[in-house]
Amino acid sequence: MEPTKLERLSFIKYLFELAVDQSEQPEPACCVSILMFHDAVELFLQLAAEDFGVSQKKPSFMGYWEALEPKLCEGHPTQKESMRRMNKARVDLKHHGIRPSRLDIESMRGATQSFFVENTESIFDIPFTRLSLIELVGNEGARRLLWQAEELYGDGDSELAAGSVRAAFHLVMQEGYDRRSWFHPSSLQRAEMELQTFTDHAFRFSRGLSDVEEAVWEIQKLREHVFPHVINAIKELSAELSKLSDAVDVLAHGIDHRQYTRFLRITLNASVDEEGKIRLHEQRAEYRLTSDELSGCIRFVVECALKLQERSNLLKYRD
Repeated sequence: MEPTKLERLSFIKYLFELAVDQSEQPEPACCVSILMFHDAVELFLQLAAEDFGVSQKKPSFMGYWEALEPKLCEGHPTQKESMRRMNKARVDLKHHGIRPSRLDIESMRGATQSFFVENTESIFDIPFTRLSLIELVGNEGARRLLWQAEELYGDGDSELAAGSVRAAFHLVMQEGYDRRSWFHPSSLQRAEMELQTFTDHAFRFSRGLSDVEEAVWEIQKLREHVFPHVINAIKELSAELSKLSDAVDVLAHGIDHRQYTRFLRITLNASVDEEGKIRLHEQRAEYRLTSDELSGCIRFVVECALKLQERSNLLKYRD
């Protein structure tokens, strides 16, 4: 499938999932989901019309069924009457202010899901469940890590899957903010090596002086008992500053902080080494990750990526 078409289908699925979330909100906020369900279906039908070369001008919402019928081997798209009812509910809400009931919203949510499940594979030759929001992520490295997270979870490795999602999030955020190098673990490792080298030189130099045995002893005590505590304190301070920096970045980019804290609670801190392997930096006893939690975390990373991509595009436009 063409990348552009796959990306558009992924966006349609993203819009549908946003509508599902909206439909679960309390009244009257849940009523907005009808507009979103309708938009997702209409975008799908429009893409199908383009793909099959429907020559006439853009049909009405219900006109797509008639326009597509000659092009499809199995006839027109399914769920026609359910979509007609949703279209009427959308007109009532948008143009007359008549809100649908909670039962109507639940019914239309189920009908819309059935529409996508039944028609995506028959029209575009790909199951709706295989469409992934990951296609919307512009950062290639982050996109690869998210795909890897799904593969790892499928192989039964929940911890590495959670770490891969967290590493993808860090890559996405790095595009929006140039972090100082001293936050990076490698900088701390260099500092530790330099401190160790200094003490080694000082120790060897002092041993060469016969009248400074006490100095040799003091330097030895510093190297064995004091410097390790200093290095650990620096690491802990850097870790806390890194967390604070992440939180500031999240707020600065307009990302929901509650979703961010939930994301941190579910995923595991990790990074990618030079060989491209996931390295976990934390362990949790009896760690469990459900499929829904993984999907929610991937979606959170996708939404963050979209926000940062939009911000980047705006900056380029201003330049």
